[in-house]
Amino acid sequence: MKTIIFAIAFVLIAGVAHAQGYDPCAAPNQIKYTFAKTITSATTTELVPATLNKNIALCGIAVETVGTSPTWSLEVGTKAATACDTSAAVVSPVFLGPNTAAAPVVLGFGNNEILNTGQYAPGAGVSSSELCMVSAGTVTDIFVYGTYVRQ
Repeated sequence: MKTIIFAIAFVLIAGVAHAQGYDPCAAPNQIKYTFAKTITSATTTELVPATLNKNIALCGIAVETVGTSPTWSLEVGTKAATACDTSAAVVSPVFLGPNTAAAPVVLGFGNNEILNTGQYAPGAGVSSSELCMVSAGTVTDIFVYGTYVRQ
């Protein structure tokens, strides 16, 4: 009897520990979506649109830049008139791209979430925010590809 109680307690504790460490990018039952953008000027560009009461879990992003000292960073915000123009929060460092096409910056693409818009939401942690890229410098082209999960 003690063995059965111990086994049940272990399963419950393990279940709680698993829930606390839940990674939607690693979950086989989650649908992964992709985005691809070409940015040709210094601007703020929507990468993933907001969905009401859903967070965006970014699973991977690859960015290749061409231009004179182009830079880019990721931002979370909402759209009133243009991409991420309301309640915007920068959520990555500013990356400096090479002046000519080179190997892209690649973040993630394993089974690990690298960013979740809910981390930057006030209150309940469900943001309904969009994910954007802010580009600056003299941008000829920025090629962006990424994967994400909505939760």
